[in-house]
Amino acid sequence: MEYILHIIILICIYAILSLSLNLLVGYTGILSVAHAVFYGVRAYVAALIALRLDSPFLLNLILAMIGAAIIGAVCSGRWFFRVLDSECLILDIQRQHPVSGIWYPASGICERIYDY
Repeated sequence: MEYILHIIILICIYAILSLSLNLLVGYTGILSVAHAVFYGVRAYVAALIALRLDSPFLLNLILAMIGAAIIGAVCSGRWFFRVLDSECLILDIQRQHPVSGIWYPASGICERIYDY
């Protein structure tokens, strides 16, 4: 029964992520290749906050959203919304690299998540 519940939770998570990508691509027409960066950042921030602060779930969720918004604002900025559609894809790849350049070498952060 745990396995089935785990699969159902994963299906729900991927459904939410696909709906958010559909909102971005389907309604605005902006192709996003760095969509996983922002929910990945939010997941890391939420995991680190949950283990370090021992706070309630709702506070973790709000702080993780704020952390992802700050990272998104730093990577994107206001200039991102002034470009054409063809340039938007290039800038989307460009904003993915700083985040991946920070998180991949910081594997010590990720390994410490599992230290209870």
